[in-house]
Amino acid sequence: KDTATLVIPPISTITFSFFLSTVLPSHTCGNPGEIPKGVLHGTRFNIGDKIRYSCISGYILEGHAMLTCIVSPGNGASWDFPVPFCRAEGACGGTLRGTSGTISSPHFPSEYENNADCTWTILAEPGDTIALVFTDFQLEEGYDFLEISGTEVPSIWLTGMNLPSPVISSKNWLRLHFTSDSNHRRKGFNAQFQGKNPMKYVTLFPSRKS
Repeated sequence: KDTATLVIPPISTITFSFFLSTVLPSHTCGNPGEIPKGVLHGTRFNIGDKIRYSCISGYILEGHAMLTCIVSPGNGASWDFPVPFCRAEGACGGTLRGTSGTISSPHFPSEYENNADCTWTILAEPGDTIALVFTDFQLEEGYDFLEISGTEVPSIWLTGMNLPSPVISSKNWLRLHFTSDSNHRRKGFNAQFQGKNPMKYVTLFPSRKS
């Protein structure tokens, strides 16, 4: 069956950051850190504590503004949502919430523009995971990329013309970062997402039996 081309990522130009897990006492989530063009409100990071993010003028917060430190499986602690980021007003991307929906590249099914740089965050409720199923995928191979984070591996990099396999999040969020270079354009991508109990994902994947 067809699978998407996995590539070694190019030098990253992403300006937002993610909270990286470190060895911490079981009662604390640790400081998730500042975000570019943003402000962190709150100085306590233990179980039950809440922090809030906001953006400076000219930028829009994408993601969940309020984070709560909760007990995670294994008696540890973790933030209930990923660290948000600040997107310049007018830039492509956004935050998608709800139990299901569709996400696509700019102007799909028409060609996306050159020099695109878009970031989307898909959020589900704490305890849920997200399935992302591609219905169309056409990128300029080796030059235009879709990076997906929020899975068991640090990042999945996709490029080319083959339809990727379904992607399942490891927590209650996925983040997609799409970039294109200054030459050549393609149709782009379209995918459906659904957030629910992982045991119910079988309803998303059509049977391959003839």
